[in-house]
Amino acid sequence: MIQSEFAEIRNRAGGKAGSLKIVDSRERLFHFVFTDRRETRRLQTGALYALVAGFRWMVEETPEGTNWKILHPEQWVHRFNELGPEVVAERFVITEASPCAPERRTNDAY
Repeated sequence: MIQSEFAEIRNRAGGKAGSLKIVDSRERLFHFVFTDRRETRRLQTGALYALVAGFRWMVEETPEGTNWKILHPEQWVHRFNELGPEVVAERFVITEASPCAPERRTNDAY
């Protein structure tokens, strides 16, 4: 869900997802198996891992094992819809500020 909707959320918030280096675009559709969605854009896997890590507060460790604090898929969707724009905006700021961003690289860095 995060990988397929990232670009759409960024655009709704006034950004231009197509200009982000962490968004892949192509004419042939990307297929997202778990949601059965098909999109022309997707968030790159490396950026996806960082975003998913931001949701680790939803996991709790107990003596019996690891459990999700939010159990129902509808709750996940609601939480993502609530936090999505903020998470996407923060990822954009981090990406743009990165010294490893392609537009910031120089020959001196290598």
